[in-house]
Amino acid sequence: MALVALRLPLTRKYLNANVPADVVSEIGDDRLLSLSMTVGTVLFFLVYAVIIALYFSLAALLDKRVIPGKSVLAGRFNIGAFFVIAILVTIPVNLFSVVFGVIQPRDVPGYWAYFPAMAVLSLAIFHRHWRGFSTGRKFLVVLSAIDLSTFVAIG
Repeated sequence: MALVALRLPLTRKYLNANVPADVVSEIGDDRLLSLSMTVGTVLFFLVYAVIIALYFSLAALLDKRVIPGKSVLAGRFNIGAFFVIAILVTIPVNLFSVVFGVIQPRDVPGYWAYFPAMAVLSLAIFHRHWRGFSTGRKFLVVLSAIDLSTFVAIG
């Protein structure tokens, strides 16, 4: 969420630059326009926080139901394949946006290929946890991983 908070000034600047002229003339007051942009930006942040919480909850549910095996990280933390996918598709994209000042990462070449690639990478890392599954369940694992990763790209 810190990376999203760091993106807020860039988002606000982008929104201010793209306000239609008829809206500016209809509002009439620059302070009121600035206030509405501030309220919109804060609401965006709050809604985004709820969506990310739901997204990580979905990843936890998939970790529990689809691939129950988990790996231990640093001897203390149990993490699953879907949690790794959720981390790999949210944090690097927001970090890229903050570092390079890109308001819309969708315009960057390779954006659409990045998300399925992270799903495949995570599944390769956790292959020993699901390699013994039946063919149908393997198909479910791969499909769930690609779906989870592309939710972020689409949304």
